[in-house]
Amino acid sequence: MLFKTMAAVKKANKKAGLFFFSEGAMGYFKSRVVGNHLYGGRFFITGEIGPNGIEFFTVREVQISARITTPSAFQQFYTVYDAEEFVAEQLKGSSDAY
Repeated sequence: MLFKTMAAVKKANKKAGLFFFSEGAMGYFKSRVVGNHLYGGRFFITGEIGPNGIEFFTVREVQISARITTPSAFQQFYTVYDAEEFVAEQLKGSSDAY
């Protein structure tokens, strides 16, 4: 497990000089962290509202460096449930708890 909370992820990202969670970046992509959940200490889900006004969901992964990567396609999921299923698959066989 890399991080215990989303607050720790956000703090580490900022401390590393990265801007994933900055107001400007989140606002530009009309993005939000869904439910403030951190799965397995490294995965979380964001929701982004597209030009059509519909929100789609993306799975994100935080690296030990606090850099955020996207193991799914951007806005790949229509529902949070679908995104959570993807996370569960990523964590299968891992020692990190869901």
